[in-house]
Amino acid sequence: MAFQEPWAQGELGPFWRRGAPKGGNGLPGNMYESGYQGNLLRMRLRVIDSAGSNVYGGEIDIWHADENGHYDDTGYRYRRLWQVAGTHAEVDIVTAFPGIVNYQGRLLYRHVHLYVRPPQRSGNRTRHVISWAGEILLQLPPWNDAPPPQADPRTIAQLSGPHTEGLGTRTWYLLQKTIVLEAGPAY
Repeated sequence: MAFQEPWAQGELGPFWRRGAPKGGNGLPGNMYESGYQGNLLRMRLRVIDSAGSNVYGGEIDIWHADENGHYDDTGYRYRRLWQVAGTHAEVDIVTAFPGIVNYQGRLLYRHVHLYVRPPQRSGNRTRHVISWAGEILLQLPPWNDAPPPQADPRTIAQLSGPHTEGLGTRTWYLLQKTIVLEAGPAY
């Protein structure tokens, strides 16, 4: 599997909330309702440390707006917590394709939020990796919703697609990325 360059570290943003339901411990998983009829986004996210080693057992908290650009502020629609598993320390998720968000009167680019936490370790270890948070700006030319000019290029994800095979008859787009968890101080 070919993954792109690591993403830049960011922040949780205003829509993160504790307590997202667990999405499962296997590959692949779903984050959309069975009656949803719009376009889909398939995300294959791999987690490694700064030395290039797979980081197994961590968690990825994923949340995004719905197809109309609205966040669910009362429930957990399009919010899930995934266990990093599999041969390549990854998650494979299918969700609704997020819309453009209108936040405080300003249109924001289509994006997905991630909060990656490494596994909790105990015992005598000399180093550990630290959590990662950020948002990924989705880009699929020739769409005209270009990313903001001040965006770090590492936060922009070029999608492949549209695909119409493999996920039923719906159109879906593919996002493949590697998240690099930097080594923290020794403890």
